[in-house]
Amino acid sequence: GLSDGDEAVGDTSPVDALSPERQHALYLPDGGYVDLPMAGRFALGSWTVEAWLYSEAVTTDVPIVARTFNAAGTVVNYALGLKADRRPYAAFATGSGTMVEVVASAAGAVGLGEWVHVAATFDVANSTLSLYRNGELITSKGTSLTSVTNGPGPVKVRIGSPAGGFAGYIDDVRIYGAALD
Repeated sequence: GLSDGDEAVGDTSPVDALSPERQHALYLPDGGYVDLPMAGRFALGSWTVEAWLYSEAVTTDVPIVARTFNAAGTVVNYALGLKADRRPYAAFATGSGTMVEVVASAAGAVGLGEWVHVAATFDVANSTLSLYRNGELITSKGTSLTSVTNGPGPVKVRIGSPAGGFAGYIDDVRIYGAALD
């Protein structure tokens, strides 16, 4: 922050956390990403993944938050992302490599230049993969399959994608070890 003297001269308050107000969302230009620590707490059977997105451009299918295995990142414990046409999706892979995915309809697409909350849940007990936009359920799918939680390395828990496809802000990413309502 600023020193108290600089804040007083700059007409801000050192006791107000919002003075001066600052942007704290993660800005990712096309191809940006952040790796989270490799920890067992991210290996989840049931899960909820959520984030706020402000898209400036989406040029290809891109994971926003994902936990993957192997060098190609094709074995997916969980993924929340956007299709090239900005429709949110949620996905996971089974131990045999079968992908299970739900994708929003065109009406659920994320607009450019607007903040949108997206969330996905997978509930092992109810065998349901669900996708939410701004708190509203937009699609779900019943499945008897379960998400793979371990596999050959390297293991990555990542926000964004090194392959590009998304430019914009990502904020308030949350990963829970349960399917929340």
